[in-house]
Amino acid sequence: MINLLKIIIRKINYFFIENNYKKNRYKNKESNKKNIMILVSRLYNGGAEKVAANLAEELSKKYNLILVTVNNKTEEDYNCSAKRIVLDYKRGKILNEYRLVKQLNELKGKYQITHTISFCSRMNYLNVMSKANDTTIISIRNNLSKSKKERKYRQINRKSAKYSDKIVAVSEILKKEQIEMFNAEKDKVFVINNFCDTEMINKQLDEENIKKEENTVINIGRLTYQKGQEQLIKAFSKVVEFIPNAKLIILGNGELKHKLEKEIENYHLGNNVFLKGLKKNPYIYMKKSNLFVLSSFYEGMSNAILEAMACGLPVISTDCKAGTREILAPNTDLYKEKNEISFEEYGVLVPVIKNKKSEEYLARAIIEILNNNKLRKHYIAKSEERIKEFSKDKMIKKWLKIIE
Repeated sequence: MINLLKIIIRKINYFFIENNYKKNRYKNKESNKKNIMILVSRLYNGGAEKVAANLAEELSKKYNLILVTVNNKTEEDYNCSAKRIVLDYKRGKILNEYRLVKQLNELKGKYQITHTISFCSRMNYLNVMSKANDTTIISIRNNLSKSKKERKYRQINRKSAKYSDKIVAVSEILKKEQIEMFNAEKDKVFVINNFCDTEMINKQLDEENIKKEENTVINIGRLTYQKGQEQLIKAFSKVVEFIPNAKLIILGNGELKHKLEKEIENYHLGNNVFLKGLKKNPYIYMKKSNLFVLSSFYEGMSNAILEAMACGLPVISTDCKAGTREILAPNTDLYKEKNEISFEEYGVLVPVIKNKKSEEYLARAIIEILNNNKLRKHYIAKSEERIKEFSKDKMIKKWLKIIE
């Protein structure tokens, strides 16, 4: 009954928003200057949020820019010095989404916004439906067809794809998804990968005296179904059978924390697996480690992989859609998933963890990298080589080209 009520409320919001769309669309005066709005729900605990903060920081050096969020500032927010406006959002109100659209349209008029860049499904929809005289640019950060959470947004994702002026996908596979699944026009979809600020990472690492900790594996991500940490813990129990002093560090917060703690207890891994929560400086923990593992069921393009590479770590990843293969095996068929361990050009791919066999593949890959010093050094060098392709300068130039 509660879920049905939520659906009805959502439909009511969409009805008012879309009836108001044409009326709002051209009411503001044009501006010769380029004034940018970055629109994101919050600035913490997520890859899209980190990209939004980083992009706002860089674009504010060139343009007049405002960063607009729904959630208030918190101590966990990613660093960003751009001017920030928090929308007036009152939970439980029936026409909340409609009110947000009205506020956004007014802000676009007040600040004479010429380009609005939004992140994630809900904000993308609000961006498009609050259009004034701005160019609406929606940013696709995740595999919408794989995500259970995104299913409720299927309708608005199609409308966002249809009515937006430009679409930025974080990987080639997500570009294809927008065209084939959401009927986006091919010529308005662009690919801009996540960038990694290696200079900032190195600066934070230089502040600490860091020593490697033997046989330490690290995983970073929200503690959610998507990130597959439950399956990673099960696989790591097999690693410990062969390397008793192996340690797994997991950084992140999320709704599965208690369930993961239970798994650690069930597999008697209290001395091997550690949930460290969210860290302002995760790079210290990366630098102390010997190996980074991504265990996700689906992704857009993993910031964590790029940051691990910047910290000089070899990478093992599930061959999940979308961006992991594009990072680790760019010269292979991007649409073919592996069903065994594959030692690729820039890292190791294993099957998405769906059963005990795929858990064993991941365990074997971890054991091989930890025990094989020559192979580990090889992939360290490959990480340091590959990360140069995801530099901040390269990706910001692509964003500027879209804006200009």
